[in-house]
Formats: sequence, structure tokens, C-alpha cells
Amino acid sequence: VCFFPLLSGLVVRRSIDTEIGSILFRNDSKHRKDLFNCHDESVVGTQMDQIVQTFSTFCAKVNDNQYQTDIPLCIAWFLDGTKEELSERQLTELSSHKRWRTQLIGLQAYVHPIRCGFGVYNKDKHQKQRYLNAYRSNEFQHNVAFDVVTQTISMWSEKAYCIDPSRCADGRIRPKKDMLPDITVVNLVAVFIVDSANKLWFSHIKEGYVQYRDKINVSEFHKKEEDAPIAEAHRVGEKLKRLLRLAFQRKVCRIL
Repeated sequence: VCFFPLLSGLVVRRSIDTEIGSILFRNDSKHRKDLFNCHDESVVGTQMDQIVQTFSTFCAKVNDNQYQTDIPLCIAWFLDGTKEELSERQLTELSSHKRWRTQLIGLQAYVHPIRCGFGVYNKDKHQKQRYLNAYRSNEFQHNVAFDVVTQTISMWSEKAYCIDPSRCADGRIRPKKDMLPDITVVNLVAVFIVDSANKLWFSHIKEGYVQYRDKINVSEFHKKEEDAPIAEAHRVGEKLKRLLRLAFQRKVCRIL
């Protein structure tokens, strides 16, 4: 079960995502550490509690008439492709059920879209036009600006899942630039919507392909790189000895 859409946080109906924006695609070290244990029930439960608490805080502000909006709702997406609209009370009650959490793959904003569009990111630029033709329709229009946002989402995804060299057996701490991506986003098609306040919202991923890299021992990797020139020198030395031996047999030279 992939909980990455769940980790991205919860957005709400109106343009007041100031508190929620702080947990949207977090890139701090603690969050990266949690991602290594994303299948751990306790980690997922903690993140779910944070989302429910954020949503409850927003609902309290709505009740205090700080914002003019309807009753806040969110959409829950499940593994079988179904979805349901949840109020604050329903979300709070269901979030404590383990079986419900394992079937949940994402929480999406409930906003009224004025127009929809999509962006495409593809490492192979020759394949990009094929995806544009496949998804372009009256409902979803391609927007070049959305391509930039989609590429940014791809970069954030790769940075969130990475191999930390400091985890290696030798225990030596290495700079962040040496951190290797655990996944590489090959293709991503993201859907965006614009609401009545003319605010842009990231809706969902229409299609995505990633390449997964097995975690390796970086110290052993560097050791192999250092040993390669030495091994090559040994091969050259053996070849030189062989040539000298042949020359001695033909009495061209004499080995002392």
C-alpha cells in the first residue's frame, strides 16, 4: 500500500492553506526518516492524526465565522477506486480504524473547480508529445506552466526517497550531495484545478512511472572504484612480464 498521497497532507475547500501548507511535501530530515518506515503502522497513524488535527483546526475557524464557506468536506480515495465525502466528524471516527487506513490511498481537497488542466514531465522528451495527445481533451487542457509544477513534484518525490550514505557500515558521515536517489521518476502526469478564487490546486496524479534502485552499501561501492586502478595495474604488470619472458626465450633480451 502506497501512502505517499496521504503524506502530502490535506487541503480544504477555500484558500486558507497556511497551516496545511507546512506539511505539504515536507522535506525535513525527520520526514525523510519517517519515509524509510512508511509501512510502519505507528508512523502512518501519527501522520493521519496530524492531518485530522489540521482539518479540525480549520473547521473550528469556519464555525467562528472567520471564513465564509460551506461545511468543509474532504474526499477519501480507496484502493478499489471508490471515493467518499467525509465531514470532520466522519474523518475523525474513521481515522482510528486500522482497516480503513490500510484501504486509504489519499485525501483530496473538496473544491469547486472553474477549470482543469494537466502537466506532463517525462525524462524522454521524444515521448512527451505522445502523453500530451493521449490526455488532451475538453475536460483537461494542457498548460505549459503546469509542466513546471509537475517537474517540481517529481524532484520532490525523488528527494523524499533517497539512500543516505551515513547509513553505511563504515559509519562515516558524507555530504548531502552524495545522497543517492532511491527512485527515479521516469514519467508523471499531474492534474491541477483552479477554483473560484482563481487559486491553483494540485489535484492528483493521473499516471506515473518510477524506477526503483536497490539500496547499496556506498562504502563498498567507493572501495570498488578505488580498487579498479590497482587491479588494472596488476593486469598491465602481468602482461609486461609475459612479454619479457617471450623476449628472453627468443634471446632478444635477458631478464636478470
